[in-house]
Amino acid sequence: MTEIPEGATGIGTAGLTSDGLLLKYYAPCSQGPGAKLYSFTLVALSGASTLSVPAEQVSGAILTSSMDTLTLASSTVNVTYTR
Repeated sequence: MTEIPEGATGIGTAGLTSDGLLLKYYAPCSQGPGAKLYSFTLVALSGASTLSVPAEQVSGAILTSSMDTLTLASSTVNVTYTR
């Protein structure tokens, strides 16, 4: 794909997160006082990555490693939030 149309669904592959038990987006949850830095990274791949373990065992390190040779570009947005 060269673009994702506004409102599009079903594009890409959803993955598990370390933030919760369900396969969904979990908003950042600030703990304690003071500013917190959150980083969101979007990665464009040349193809689907191949995982070495079952989906329920995929960690951030395993996913990142599987994308190493497929990454075309990436962009990160850093957001600071204070309660």
